[in-house]
Amino acid sequence: MKLVQQAVVMVAMLLLLLIGMLGLTSVTLINGTYATLEQGDVVRELQRGEAALESEQAGLTGVVMDWALWDDTYYFSRGENPEYVERNLMLETFQNLKFDTFLLYAPDGTLRYSRVLNRSSLLFEEVPFSMTAAIAGTGLPARALAADDAVEGLLVVGGRPVLVAAHRVLTSTFEGPSPGTLVLTRGLDDERMAAVADVVGLPVTLVSPPLPEGPGSAVLDDGEALLLPVNASTISGYARLTDLAGHDLWLRLELPRTIVASGGATAVVFLEAITLMTLLFGLIALVATDRLFLRRIRTITTAVEGIGRHPGGGRVPELSGRDELSMLGTAVNGMLDEILV
Repeated sequence: MKLVQQAVVMVAMLLLLLIGMLGLTSVTLINGTYATLEQGDVVRELQRGEAALESEQAGLTGVVMDWALWDDTYYFSRGENPEYVERNLMLETFQNLKFDTFLLYAPDGTLRYSRVLNRSSLLFEEVPFSMTAAIAGTGLPARALAADDAVEGLLVVGGRPVLVAAHRVLTSTFEGPSPGTLVLTRGLDDERMAAVADVVGLPVTLVSPPLPEGPGSAVLDDGEALLLPVNASTISGYARLTDLAGHDLWLRLELPRTIVASGGATAVVFLEAITLMTLLFGLIALVATDRLFLRRIRTITTAVEGIGRHPGGGRVPELSGRDELSMLGTAVNGMLDEILV
């Protein structure tokens, strides 16, 4: 194999090795960077989802404080306002203020009055046992009775999450003694979660453990958030919430993987640029090697072959430079001079 062929093969192998090393390193760094950016984006969207849910909670808490700190409710709790229900707890009240359950508890924790709206039939019905059991399990009436502010949070009732707010009943001038506790709930059914999703701009749901597992999942914020790729185009984010009973609930949302897709496109462009630059560098290296070395070697070889075919005459052309090749040409010519003497 001629030197030029060996040089081409050697440069090609080095270029392939260089492209592979630079490409692998670049793609790894780019993908890692964009994965970190995606994680940050998911965490921010989860925070927006939590904020939207907190806004729903704040609305319910505001309602329970308005009603608990009201003379009409105070006297009704004492059994002194028999027209309270007819005047205040009608269908329109539940719909406009977006609560489903109105519960009044006595100071000893017994349920004094209840009114529950079935949002599907728009009819009032008996409070389900699952609701009273869940509230009793948290000690909510007693906690609210002893607190200066409202007690609020999530609660799982019958396998579905609801928002709960409770406040001790006082007069409109915040005077007591308190005749009990008012508890309001707002069920987080598909319709209301869709409203939360509209605020966030992404699909939002509340799920109970255990959470799904899969490749590429990442645990963030000391286990308070979880990222789980659904497929190449969608990723799910989970934020831990704790209900009033101390149980975990997870706020789940889905995002399109636009950041990772941008990272992939960037990696492809970067890899193409590396390949083009490396090939250009290799071409320049081959041309320079040919002009500086291989062409001069061919000149010496051609001259020596000509002298061999026609003894007695001819010399190696003088080569430019002061390197080993020019010295070789000079030495060959000196040797020819001595032979011809």
